[in-house]
Amino acid sequence: MVQNVFLYLDSIFCNLVPLTYNGQVFSFLSYQNLQPVLSFKVIYIIINQTCIGIVVSLFLRYLNSILKSFASALEIVFTAVLAMILFGVPIGFNTVISICLIFIATFLYSANPVNNTSAKRELGKDDCNSNNCRSRNISSSDKV
Repeated sequence: MVQNVFLYLDSIFCNLVPLTYNGQVFSFLSYQNLQPVLSFKVIYIIINQTCIGIVVSLFLRYLNSILKSFASALEIVFTAVLAMILFGVPIGFNTVISICLIFIATFLYSANPVNNTSAKRELGKDDCNSNNCRSRNISSSDKV
């Protein structure tokens, strides 16, 4: 969270420096400059990207690194499709190939996903002795 605050402050600073240098610090607040930003499509994109940011923060907290990569790749797919629908941006051949590769990789991963149960089992091995291994559903052959 603190990193995001510093990222936003750095972005504000990096935008204010050229505006100050050009003498246009307060001109970006004029009605003519704010009118395009307040259109329906731009507000929709702002809300959409806010929701994506919240979902990504949940992914970063609860998923493993492979699933985070897939979530990021699928975000690119959804962004390309929404840009085509909302703004009429054509989807080029390279985008089609990358979308196909993302779907193939997602399918291959879903056929045999990574299982982290061995990592969870490692946490209980240190205090496991022959008397309490059965009660914790860890066989004595799993001990180190």
